[in-house]
This record gives sequence, structure tokens and C-alpha cells, in this order.
Amino acid sequence: VLATAANEFLEPIYATDEDGLHAGSVTFHVQGNEEAVQYFDITEVGAGENSGQLILRQLFPEQIRQFRITIRATDGGTEPGPLWSDVTFSVVFVPTQGDPVFSENAATVAFFEGEEGLHESFELPQAEDLKNHLCEDDCQDIYYRFIDGNNEGLFVLGQSSNVISLAQELDREVA
Repeated sequence: VLATAANEFLEPIYATDEDGLHAGSVTFHVQGNEEAVQYFDITEVGAGENSGQLILRQLFPEQIRQFRITIRATDGGTEPGPLWSDVTFSVVFVPTQGDPVFSENAATVAFFEGEEGLHESFELPQAEDLKNHLCEDDCQDIYYRFIDGNNEGLFVLGQSSNVISLAQELDREVA
């Protein structure tokens, strides 16, 4: 079963056909481009319930991949023939586990000594979380912290901005 980036299961697909009896029975098929048909299918959820579940037929090697899928719901009518309705949407696969990654894992900053240094700040490289690919709302937050090298507490790091500044004046003669 497919899940969202928020680790919630993808909802089943439902369709109705008010003709009733055999004509009211709806089946689902993946239509559209070759990739959508190759990688996706719809399985029936409960006999006679006119619902289906989008499933992945096979895995693909990419970490991030986007598909444009069309699902066709077709009724069981015979006169004048079966009728159908299509819905098209995009599906984006992103890793749902793993840590944010820095594109640059080192940075150099230079602070002035004395009071002047207290007015400086520098933005450090930002990390990227693949779970946030194409995310606009309710994205996974990334938090930054020192894990080493600030034992004396000279620096302050913005938890969500990754901006470094001085916590106190620098004085080489004292250090």
C-alpha cells in the first residue's frame, strides 16, 4: 500500500454509477503514458463496493520520481455501451526516511574581535530533506545545532535558520 510523505496510507479510490445492477458495477484501470501503466495498477477493494487501491507494480531505482497518472472508472453498461470517467493527477515519490543532507559540509566564517563582532552574523549552508521535494505546505522542518567545537559557548546558531553569530565578544588575548 502506498503512503504519503507524512506516512499516512493513500486513500482508496471510489466511483459511483447510479444505473444500478450490472451497469452500476465500476472497474478501474490505469491509463495514460507508458510509465504510468508500467509502474501502477488498481486492485479491487471489497467486491461490489466500486472502490480500488492504487498500487505500485514494481520498484524503480531513482530516489525521487514523478509520474502523471490517469485512472479510468468504467461502468458495466451494455446499451449504448460502457461509460467511463477519467481523473488525472501527479504522483511524486520521495524517500520517507533518512536524514537531511548538506550539499556543502564545511563553511568558513570570520568574525571581528570586540564589540564589532557582536553585530555580525553569517548564514551557513542549508541542509535539504528529500522528503520536502515539491512540498509547499506542512513540510518536514530541519533543525540545526552544534555537535562539536562550541564547548566555550562563544557562538549562537539559529535553530531553524542555520545563521551563526557571537554569544560574546571575541578577544584573542584572553583566549
